[in-house]
Amino acid sequence: RLDPQDSLTLRTLAITAVAVVYVQILLGAVVRHTGTGVVPHIIGAAAVLFILGRLTYFIQSGYSNLPYLRTPSMAATHLAWLQLILGFGAWALKMRDAGLAKPSAGKIWMATGHLALGALILAMCVIFAWRVFLVVRRQNRTPEKALR
Repeated sequence: RLDPQDSLTLRTLAITAVAVVYVQILLGAVVRHTGTGVVPHIIGAAAVLFILGRLTYFIQSGYSNLPYLRTPSMAATHLAWLQLILGFGAWALKMRDAGLAKPSAGKIWMATGHLALGALILAMCVIFAWRVFLVVRRQNRTPEKALR
């Protein structure tokens, strides 16, 4: 059973995660389409890792027995770390290919994987937020059946 204060914290973290990941995708689009703005995108990556880490820690420290909350929060956090690696790889290959007439296949695949993984992380965050609001709603309606 979620404590009322924890349910508020969890809802806030879930919505914040969706918002931060969405803004990060927008910052990535600026980098991808204009070639500028890499510093805000890096700061955004740190914010995403922070909020997802905070969310996962919150779940692990008090509600690790709830796999329908634990699994998407951990998946999003692990994917975000992989996203960081892909982002660095895409940037390194972009720097390497800077003088070429067209980018290498490796750079294209790395950048595309980075973009697709960002979309997957956003989807995981939306699923997590949906599950949190579903659990809180059920708990408020029928407390004895909330977590079944």
